[in-house]
Amino acid sequence: LGQRLADLEAELDALERAAPEHASLYELTIEAGTPFALAAERGQLAQASEDEIARMYARLGERLETAGLARYEVSNYARRGHEARHNRRYWRREPVLGLGVGAWSLDPPSTDAPFGRRPGNPRSLDAYRERIEAGRVAATQGGEPIRAEQARAEAMFLGLRTREGVRADRFETEFGSRPRGFFASAIDRLVAEGLLDEDFDGSLRMSERGLLLADSVAAAFV
Repeated sequence: LGQRLADLEAELDALERAAPEHASLYELTIEAGTPFALAAERGQLAQASEDEIARMYARLGERLETAGLARYEVSNYARRGHEARHNRRYWRREPVLGLGVGAWSLDPPSTDAPFGRRPGNPRSLDAYRERIEAGRVAATQGGEPIRAEQARAEAMFLGLRTREGVRADRFETEFGSRPRGFFASAIDRLVAEGLLDEDFDGSLRMSERGLLLADSVAAAFV
């Protein structure tokens, strides 16, 4: 809070000196009902304007790319070969195992759940411990099969967060049609607004402007 472009430049200078192999950089999200949200409502937080946030975001990309850290997802940068394995599996909707309180997993496709299941661990520490102490192999609960329409939406908004975007051929292999077969109107609108770039084969990726409004782009497919 209170960060300005000059502050960011100083922090980026320090980051370059540290020469990390990976960097995750997120804009602060103020959640409703939190002390931050209450302070913001009272005008007690020094928040940057949307224009300044956009300038800082653009500067982040410029400085990190120059330092050899390529953006491979909206908020993640890495040197070649150092992308986070878990994150890449998550954005590609590949099976992952979530361990600990409140963690979610993604099970691989099966006959009765062709798009997998997403079991989750209890968010309460007491409930989590009870399941472990009862001798269960896992503390998971739930895990309803993922519906086809849910899987398609996730394939779009998770794929679009990545630098690669949504490959039309891969989408068609999984769902039987390219993205336009399900989301033509949303794609037309987002392309017209300059938020999406579409290749000749129907593959999609967010434009530089779209990256600034990633949540709005994602919402179009949910």
